[in-house]
Amino acid sequence: MIRKLRLKFIASALASVLITLVLLMGAINIYNYRTIAHNADQILYILKENHGVFPDLDDPFGTMHKPDDYSKETRFESRYFMVEMDTDGSILMTNTSKIQAIGIAQVIRYAQKVYSSDEQSGYVNNYRYLQYHDGSTTCLLFLDCNRSLHNFYNFFITSIVVSLIGFILVAILIILLSSRAVKPLVESYEKQKRFITDASHEIKTPLTIIDANTEVIEMMEGENEWTQSTRKQIARLTSLTEKLVFLS
Repeated sequence: MIRKLRLKFIASALASVLITLVLLMGAINIYNYRTIAHNADQILYILKENHGVFPDLDDPFGTMHKPDDYSKETRFESRYFMVEMDTDGSILMTNTSKIQAIGIAQVIRYAQKVYSSDEQSGYVNNYRYLQYHDGSTTCLLFLDCNRSLHNFYNFFITSIVVSLIGFILVAILIILLSSRAVKPLVESYEKQKRFITDASHEIKTPLTIIDANTEVIEMMEGENEWTQSTRKQIARLTSLTEKLVFLS
């Protein structure tokens, strides 16, 4: 019983730690992923409002609010390309002057894939895209998020490794300290068991005497309803004490 109690304590503690780690690391990684998408979308909307180019810092942003992290370096740090398509999906224009890591053929494949999906925004490989209509023309903006996603994946893997190491260390500590944690319960259980055993033996002594006295009365005066009732109660108490010992 004590071993089962200890195992249940270890299992409950480890389950609590595991759930906490999963929720905590999951929340952090989801927040990081959404932050990357949000920052990319802000840049794409700026490019949308300015027809595929970055505005000067002193120029108005139109209906867009200037992001807090937007600086003079943003236009040089961002790698993007733009594709314009007509209503039947034919390529009207491609602008890859701001990126060198992708060829025209791949640009066209990405554009056709996004155009056929009819999704306004999302990811295609490591590129965050924005699809919108400008009159009868469909414009597609693609922003290279390879560096941000690479950092995210590295952090994601690192968080998993750190969580596993932490979980293993906590598991070792819980296993080593579990005996100390259940020690008060073990002592209480042993005291209870000892009390029940001692009490049962103490009860058996007067029952034996009562049974002997009842037998003497029957020998002297004969058996009657009172001695029969006494014997029934003696048998009942004897059975109860034996069950108590068995349960303890």
